[in-house]
This record gives sequence, structure tokens and C-alpha cells, in this order.
Amino acid sequence: MIWLLLSIICSASIASLLKYYNDADEKLPIMVVFFGNYFLATALSAYLALPFPGSISISEIALGSSIGILFIIGFLCYQRNIVVNGISLSVSVMRMSLLIPVLMSILVFKEVLNPLNYAGVIVIIAVFFLMGGKEKRSNYMWLLALFVAIGLSDAGMKVFKVISDKSDPFFLFLVFGSALITSITVVMARRSKIKPKHLIWGLILGIPNQLTSLFFLKSLDVLDATIVYPTFASGVVIVGIATDIFIWKSKIDKRKALFLLIIIIGVILINIR
Repeated sequence: MIWLLLSIICSASIASLLKYYNDADEKLPIMVVFFGNYFLATALSAYLALPFPGSISISEIALGSSIGILFIIGFLCYQRNIVVNGISLSVSVMRMSLLIPVLMSILVFKEVLNPLNYAGVIVIIAVFFLMGGKEKRSNYMWLLALFVAIGLSDAGMKVFKVISDKSDPFFLFLVFGSALITSITVVMARRSKIKPKHLIWGLILGIPNQLTSLFFLKSLDVLDATIVYPTFASGVVIVGIATDIFIWKSKIDKRKALFLLIIIIGVILINIR
């Protein structure tokens, strides 16, 4: 259970790091931070992927590269949502994005879900309809962009698992390598000044980013998936809400608290195996 708890803490800490960076530097060059993050992620993935496979198809490269770009877009949306919508709602919507790969599994791969999963799908869709009528239009659009970007990247990862026989570390090397190239290209195009501080912040961000996946996989080695998936999904949301309230002193009104509770229920239901 300790691996699962560590995975939840690492995942939730990413949002707090992004908020701290934004509060510490109003003109934060976020792509420089992302460059440091993906540099660490690419280097570690390359090390774990050794020895590299002898051949790789164009479709595998194209898919891995596309997911890497979606990773960048998703991280940008995540960072922006933390600024305008707070940690609680941002983390919750990020976990809700699992709806997209779940729907793809049903429609494309003809997978059969249990009744609780379908109930989770209905709950999450209902939350978005209810939320759309109350949130400021600009804030709502950022939430929707986060939902789509993270959901599509997760769906792409599932597709890669189906069409490719390459190892997970090598796949992550393709994804993170693409994100690394994209981030440094944007940094150069903008002529952003690369300060050691911002690179170090990126490297620090890369640590929980990597450890989340590592600890999650270790938890699957010792616990049933029926326990790991719903506990991780709900745990990240709950820890995110707790840090938002107790560390960042955010105010949670009754309406928002109700939304968050419904989201947690939906996330748990859709993750039950």
C-alpha cells in the first residue's frame, strides 16, 4: 500500500509545484521549466529503455511524437488552470479525462465495461453540463481544453499499446523525447532567456512526474488492479483538494464542494475494474 500512497502524493505534488512556480515568478517562462522537466524524463526513459530495439516503424514514431506534443499542451493547460481555476478543480478535471480513453475503448476496441463504469461515464458527462452553466466562459474553456488534451494523450498511449510491441520505457522515450524537442523549439523561437533557476525548477518537477509512474507500477505488482485504479484516481483528487485548502488556503464554497464530491464519485466509478 505504501507504493500506492507514494504515487498519489507524487502526482498531487506536481500541481503544488506548478502553483509555487507561478507564485514565485509572475513572468515565469513555463516552457523553460518544461524543458528541464522533459530533459530529465527523456534521459531516464532512455536509460531504462536500453538496449534500444533494432527497428521502429514510422507509425510508432509518429504516434509517440504526437502524444509528446499533447503532453506539452496538456501541461500548459494544467498550469493555466491552476492559475485561473485552482488546484482542486484542475486536478479533478485531469482525472476525469479518463473518460476519453474509456469511450475509445468502447467504440473502437469494443471493450465491455461493468455497470459501475457506465455509471461513472454518465456522472462525469453530467458534471460537465452542470459546470458549463455556472463557470465563467473563459475558465470553463480552460477546463475543457485540459480535459481534451490529457484525455487524448491517454487515449494515444492505449493505441500505442495495441499497435506496438515495444517496451514501455522505449515508448516513454519517444513521447518524452518529442516533448523535449517541442519545448526547446518553442524556447528558441520565443528567444526565452534560460536561467539556471528555471531549469532546476524543471528538473525538480520531473522527479515527481517520473516517480508517479514508477510507484504506480510497483503498486500494481503487490495490489489488485481493482484496488489500485480507483484508489489512485480518487486519492489524487482528495490530496489535491486537501493541499488546496490547507497549504494554499483556498476557499471552497458549498457549490464547488458539491461539484468536487460528484467528481470524486464519478472518477471512482469509472476506474473500478
